[in-house]
Amino acid sequence: MTMTRRDPLGAVGMAAGTAAMYHAMATLGHAQESNYRGPIRLEGEPNGRRVLVLGVGLAGMTAALELRNAGYDVQMLEYRERQAGDAGPCAVAIPVPTSKGLPRR
Repeated sequence: MTMTRRDPLGAVGMAAGTAAMYHAMATLGHAQESNYRGPIRLEGEPNGRRVLVLGVGLAGMTAALELRNAGYDVQMLEYRERQAGDAGPCAVAIPVPTSKGLPRR
């Protein structure tokens, strides 16, 4: 069995928690802070446009949420049987998509 670069980070996360894993990722250059400080701005009007988000991990759910809040009709597809990607059961506060996409607020 070959070891991937995720394996040592997963071991750090299991042993010491997410804060230690994030610190290890930042030290290894896998996590850099963004210098963007403004609100998310989507250019143009949705005008009934539909967007398909592939992958229902945290990034996909965040993108779908921001697009939906901007007025786009969002559909999401996930290859795996569970949503939230590698975060899995830790993502309980995120709206769960239905067959019709994310629920509207």
